[in-house]
Amino acid sequence: MFAASVPYICLAVILLSIPRVEAVQGVKSLEPFLDRVTGRDSFVSCGEYARTTNPSKESLLKSLACAEDSVKQRTPSRIVVHMQGIDSVVAYGVLSDATGQAFFFQYDSAPCGGPGGAEKFEKKPCRVSDVEVSVLQQPNFYWLTLKRRPINR
Repeated sequence: MFAASVPYICLAVILLSIPRVEAVQGVKSLEPFLDRVTGRDSFVSCGEYARTTNPSKESLLKSLACAEDSVKQRTPSRIVVHMQGIDSVVAYGVLSDATGQAFFFQYDSAPCGGPGGAEKFEKKPCRVSDVEVSVLQQPNFYWLTLKRRPINR
C-alpha cells in the first residue's frame, strides 16, 4: 500500500518545489517601476486590468478620464493593463506624478525570451489626451495607444 503512494508523494514534492509562475515571470517586479513615478501609497488607481481581463472600450475611456482629472489636480495616478506574452508578462498604461506630468509606459518581464534576461520598462512623457483607445482587427479587443502625430517638414 505504501509503495503505491510513493509516486504520488514524489509528484507532490516536485510540484511544491516548483516556483509559482508569477515569481518566474516577474509579475511583482513591475511595482518598483510604477512606485518610482507615482509613489507607493498615495496615488489614484484609475484602473488596473488583470491578464485574464479584456477591458472594454468604456472602461478604458473611464480610466483615461480619471487620469486626466488626476493630472489636472497634480495627484499621482495609474492605469495598468497586464497581459500575458508568449514567454513573459507584459504590461502597459498611463502613469502620472505629483507634478502633473503623465507618461505612457510599457513593461516586459523577459524581453530576451527567457528567465535570465533583465526586464524592460520604458516610459514616454505624454499628455493624457495623446492616449486613445484602439481596437484590434478582432472585435471587442481594446487597448490604449499613443496617437500618431503628423511629421512637420
